[in-house]
Amino acid sequence: MTWMSWQIDYLLLLQNFREATNGIFDSFFLFISQLGVMPFTFIVLCTIYWGINKNLGIYMIYCMCFSFLINTFLKLTFCIYRPWLLDGRLQPTGNAMHTAPGYSFPSGHTAGATSFWGSIAMYFSNKKWIVYTCLFIIFLVMLSRNYLGVHTSQDVIVSFVVGIAIIFYTNKLLLWTKENKDGEDIAMALITIFSCILIIYIVFKPYPIDISNGKLVYDGTLAQQGGIATIINSYALLLGCYIENKYVKFNPKAGSIFEKINRVLIGLGLIFIIETFFFDYIFEILEEKPAKYITRFMSGLFITLIYPCLIKLSDSI
Repeated sequence: MTWMSWQIDYLLLLQNFREATNGIFDSFFLFISQLGVMPFTFIVLCTIYWGINKNLGIYMIYCMCFSFLINTFLKLTFCIYRPWLLDGRLQPTGNAMHTAPGYSFPSGHTAGATSFWGSIAMYFSNKKWIVYTCLFIIFLVMLSRNYLGVHTSQDVIVSFVVGIAIIFYTNKLLLWTKENKDGEDIAMALITIFSCILIIYIVFKPYPIDISNGKLVYDGTLAQQGGIATIINSYALLLGCYIENKYVKFNPKAGSIFEKINRVLIGLGLIFIIETFFFDYIFEILEEKPAKYITRFMSGLFITLIYPCLIKLSDSI
């Protein structure tokens, strides 16, 4: 039995369990699956960064962005199809297929969950109950992607291992930038170079063209566009952190608890308005690809730079 056939059998076993229990756990795992992706992660992240702990927020942002960049590179390098494309017997649960665009390997949800919850566990490593809680949530997210039938075992395992490595080395990187005079500048320069090279790589690399029953199995250009948007968004988040930390230096701990809550709610409200109305306008006046790239860049920059500037301005008035 090959490694892939074992994974398919495992997914079929979970599928049989879903059918035998009439999908009683489907809603639970669909909910758990979202604990590693937007909007949940960014709501919590913005709350921490804007109103609770700036250092933790920066660490989480770096971990998540590095995770998304590496995940994009791996996905568009290996171009492994989703389980239901590998074996016709596999059928994802309900709406789960809509949460699984692009290629399968490695798992984006697992990457998001590992970097998000793992960075919290790393930051509070001296508090065991937080560490165990975060690890348990990551495990549930990994299991949910298998249970829902949208990822194989190798997708979630590799994503978890890569995520743990990113959490560990990001911590070392941020410590190094603080200890060296030009550390932040060097790190941002390397991030810029890597992001540019990654975009060039995924634009010019070939993608599989597999035909089944006269139809293209999967259009790699769709994953390519999504990958570029992810890179641009991640880069904007990191660029905003760099500029803010170097020149703005807002203080999320300033003000009363009421003022902090109000600050976060206003920021989240502004994001909703911008995403709902302003970005829709950009999509109306521009073609889809440039509109997607511009909005992802602006979205990232708003979270880590533009809104912190507004917070700093309001504190000085």
